Amino acid sequence: MHLAIEWVVTLVVFSVKNQDSLMNITFDKFWKMGVKPEMPQYLKNKVQTSNIVCVSLMFIALVYWVVSVVFHPELTFIPLIGVFVILGAGALNFFGAITFSRFILSTVPTALAILYQAYLVKADGEPLVGTMLLALSFSAISFILFDLREGSHVYLPSVVCFLLIACFPYLRNVLELPIDDTLYRSGILYHMTVAIAFALNFVNVVVLAYVNLLSDKQSEVLLSKAEEQRLEMQHKEEELHKNLEELQKAQEEERRRAWASEGFSRFGAVLRRHDGEQHLYDTLLASLIKYIGVNQGGLYLAEGEGKEVQLVLRSAYAYDRKKYRNHQVAPGQGLLGQCYLERDYTYLTKIPQNYVSITSGLGDATPSALLLVPLLYEEEVMGVLELASFKPFPPHVIDFLMKLGNDIAATVHANRINSLTQQLLEQAQEQTEMMRAQEEEMRQNMEELNATQEELQRKEREYMRQIAELEERMQTQSVPRFN
Repeated sequence: MHLAIEWVVTLVVFSVKNQDSLMNITFDKFWKMGVKPEMPQYLKNKVQTSNIVCVSLMFIALVYWVVSVVFHPELTFIPLIGVFVILGAGALNFFGAITFSRFILSTVPTALAILYQAYLVKADGEPLVGTMLLALSFSAISFILFDLREGSHVYLPSVVCFLLIACFPYLRNVLELPIDDTLYRSGILYHMTVAIAFALNFVNVVVLAYVNLLSDKQSEVLLSKAEEQRLEMQHKEEELHKNLEELQKAQEEERRRAWASEGFSRFGAVLRRHDGEQHLYDTLLASLIKYIGVNQGGLYLAEGEGKEVQLVLRSAYAYDRKKYRNHQVAPGQGLLGQCYLERDYTYLTKIPQNYVSITSGLGDATPSALLLVPLLYEEEVMGVLELASFKPFPPHVIDFLMKLGNDIAATVHANRINSLTQQLLEQAQEQTEMMRAQEEEMRQNMEELNATQEELQRKEREYMRQIAELEERMQTQSVPRFN
């Protein structure tokens, strides 16, 4: 006895300490016995409900086994059959035969109840109210264990139970035993049977309510998961839109870089190959206006030195035609002069009245955007590029024009160096020609001088010869003759 009490205490302590792990694991395994992941949710609920029904039916079978042992030992085999049938149904659940298991749980208890009553009631006797109520309660189990979506599986057990109840009059005449059924009609067993019947009905209602509650909770869980999935999908969609926007921005940025690279390559070729400065400026401006899609433009170059510097219009282009007009601006005068002094671009979307107009076959109109870009070469402003358009200038176009302006300025500076070098070369060639002419003249003068000197020397020799002859003659005439 002492060892038994100690064992019970140890078991209780162990159960309390491991309640969360032991109870949860055991109950969870029993609760989900026969449930497969691939089953639809309603079928999972019904299989779990059948496991609960097994427990309640096992309790009723054990109660009737005890009653039979006490009052009617000859009927103990009936509740024992119920015990083994219930255990078998649980085993069928475990091995996956869930439809057969639920069919057994829906029909066999009713059959055993009718069989138990048939042994108790005398031939032509009235049915026992409590036992009949219990049989009717058993027959309602099929509506708990089967779902209407399973079709005939719902109604077939009910039909079998109805037939079993209908066969009761024949069974009582065949299976009558010499047993006193007074206790089942008005005694303690009557009240116990009625109480079990009502309790079973109550359990059926509670189980249905529990299943509905479980379904509601599962619905809430599914709704919650659906909402979470919706929010997750929304978040993923937002991320996708964000990634798509970033991709579009990257593609747009790549397109702009490709556009700028193509522009630098194209205008680099124009700046390298040209036939004269004026042809270069006209070709460059015409190509630039078409490439960036503006309406008209002008190229001003700084000419002169010191206080004499002027911004002179070297090329003008609009509507696919070169414009011929003379225009020059002093530094600080107007927007062009201010751009020259500030050495930074000027971008206006509100053009001053009468500043510039775009002329076409449709008439004159004030542009909606004006851009002035200084042409910088090593902090020196070589000129100003003026562009007017009906459309605004995007930032990447302004950046492209600023960088291209530096290349144009370098070309203008190189052209001026080349022009100055050409002028110096021409002056050197002129001076060389003059020196060659002077040298030739001096050579001719020397030759003439040499010729004069030779003539003088010849004349001198002639004079000396004549003098010698004269002296000789004079000496000859002055000598006396002797006869």
